Amino acid sequence: MLKSTFICEMKHFWGIVLGLALAFSGFAQDRVKGELLIALEADENLLEAIEAINETYPQLSLNPKEVISPELGIHSLSFNEQVVEAMPDLPKIIAQHPWVRMAQWNHTGIQVRKSPNDPQYIAQWHWTQIGAEDAWSMVTGGMTKNGKEIVIAIVDDGYELNHDDLKDNWWKNKHEIPFNQIDDDSNGYVDDYDGFNFYEDTGHIHTFNNRYTHGTRVAGIIGARSNNNLDVAGANWQVKMMPVIGSSTTESTVLKSYNYVLKMRMRYNRTNGDSGAFIVACNSSFGVDFGNPADYPLWCDMYNQMGEVGILSIASAPNVAINIDEKGDVPCTCPSDYLVTVTRTDQNDNLKSAGYGTTHMDMAAPGVEILTTFPNNSTTKTSGASFSTAMVTGAIGLMYAALPDTIFDQLSPKDLTARMKGYLLSEGVEVIPALNGMLVTDGRLDMHGAVNAAYNDYQVGVGEHLRTHEILIYPNPANDRLVLQSITPLAKPLQLSVVNLQGQEVIRTEWKTDGQLVIETADWPEGMYLVRLQDNSASEAYRIMITHR
Repeated sequence: MLKSTFICEMKHFWGIVLGLALAFSGFAQDRVKGELLIALEADENLLEAIEAINETYPQLSLNPKEVISPELGIHSLSFNEQVVEAMPDLPKIIAQHPWVRMAQWNHTGIQVRKSPNDPQYIAQWHWTQIGAEDAWSMVTGGMTKNGKEIVIAIVDDGYELNHDDLKDNWWKNKHEIPFNQIDDDSNGYVDDYDGFNFYEDTGHIHTFNNRYTHGTRVAGIIGARSNNNLDVAGANWQVKMMPVIGSSTTESTVLKSYNYVLKMRMRYNRTNGDSGAFIVACNSSFGVDFGNPADYPLWCDMYNQMGEVGILSIASAPNVAINIDEKGDVPCTCPSDYLVTVTRTDQNDNLKSAGYGTTHMDMAAPGVEILTTFPNNSTTKTSGASFSTAMVTGAIGLMYAALPDTIFDQLSPKDLTARMKGYLLSEGVEVIPALNGMLVTDGRLDMHGAVNAAYNDYQVGVGEHLRTHEILIYPNPANDRLVLQSITPLAKPLQLSVVNLQGQEVIRTEWKTDGQLVIETADWPEGMYLVRLQDNSASEAYRIMITHR
């Protein structure tokens, strides 16, 4: 077709496109005004393309500006910015031209994936290892996309509220007047403006003359104010932390502490956010080595009760190298769908003197020589599974900041909590060879993966291939059935087992043939499961979601 003929015939088409464009409102603000980027089809002439477009739309006043890539035919063009109000989808219109391969705005506002400017951040090796900088390029925490103030509860021993790197990130009870000896919000706790101290049954939060420093150290990992040219960075840059003093040697104190957290989220749900707190996670760094959950039913049930109202509990492994599946531990062996258990690894991703178990220890996170906040407005290096747990709890806060705003209307609090746990234990874990056969997930926290899954409301594991055996598992989430498809012929039979996140085996079989294996799942309870495939030389595991909605 002659180009002049094309121009005549395209005028009517472009008029239709412009009419459609006028029906839309809004356009990207993060762009260089008056500038487009285009890529031409091979061997097409830029000036001829511009001439043809300008003849159809003289008001555009397109002109060449810069050659971006001569090899790929990419150019920047200037145009009359005033036409954008009438043509908000201008790049889409330009892309319809047969000589144009692609067209787009010249965007600005691209976030450089740099570290925060906190002076001691360089010594916080753990953030780089778990992909924190990529996560921070997406969100830095603080608020959900529909305007909820994200709160993380910490049950621990003491907190320095006036620490310069923490003081702006402490939660405050907006309906309580501090220290007037009155329960202003009628929640059963007098003067709980800052949180509550169950050691002394008072709203006075402090460090007991710096004898109790653990809570301050945990808080720095979860939510030290970041990118503020001060001290260290936390997982969440602006999250609100609720300090609860209650990690006692007496179980009744622990139960009272959890009940406070539970009650404040219940009030939030009941009052539609007017009172209480939008607590999404509760951090616990204490427990009973070798404990049997059958002896602690009230403690374990607290995780169920908190999960039902929307709180995911994160608990620390014992700081001793034992298999908790065999030796026991409380709370890590508590049978709750709303509990995530965390052990610690070093800079080489090796387990470091901490509990493990393929049934009850979910995942790992860095927990050796972790730089964080400390009383007297200072910082310190610290080690232990407590600080691994704090990283995972901090990741949960970031995930809530990344979620699409519509999800809060689509799911109940407990269903959203279950989904977040699923995202965390699937996309939020990087499988580490040294952890294979040691943990439920065989991996260590990947904060970027967790945040990215929440950001995209990602359907866990869709279309992934099993590396060793080249198996496709779908659909994921599954409803009435799960299909395993062999991509390449199986050289030998595979042993297949499926377990839930409580370690209970729901099916075991041998896959003897090539092609498909169909597993009926209609009667399985909703939740996360692990599919394990094994031959004589290798073992692989995949996480799947079962939902009947």
